[in-house]
Amino acid sequence: MAPEEQGLEARVREMVAMAGDLSTDDDRKQQQGSQLDNYLHSLKLPLLRVHSKARLFLKRLSRIIFHRKALNFNSALIKDGDLVFDVGANMGDMTALYVKLGALVVSIEPQETCLGALRKRFGNNPKVTIVPTPRPLEDHPKSWTCD
Repeated sequence: MAPEEQGLEARVREMVAMAGDLSTDDDRKQQQGSQLDNYLHSLKLPLLRVHSKARLFLKRLSRIIFHRKALNFNSALIKDGDLVFDVGANMGDMTALYVKLGALVVSIEPQETCLGALRKRFGNNPKVTIVPTPRPLEDHPKSWTCD
């Protein structure tokens, strides 16, 4: 082989080797990318747990702040022994506030699920009377509407 051809062949081999190195670099980058994806995916669940706990904490904190503000506001209106009607008592948060102020509370609630929670929470409390009510009028026949 002529020296020129040997030089050309060597250059081709060198270029092929470089191309092989490039594909290895691409494979390495792809492997690193998939490792990063796997790592980020492994962090996802713990991050969601932290996020959920943070949201729960903030929700509880806002409930405490609301409760204090509502207690301050309602203490000017409701005195010990007053009769208070909690219409649409839901889970009884306001009922608990009124009881804390010393009121006698009549909690009115149409939803069975909420009634169960009210009974569980206040069933033995002599200051609270729980009144189940029928479902709202839209669940009853049209004869209940006024024309």
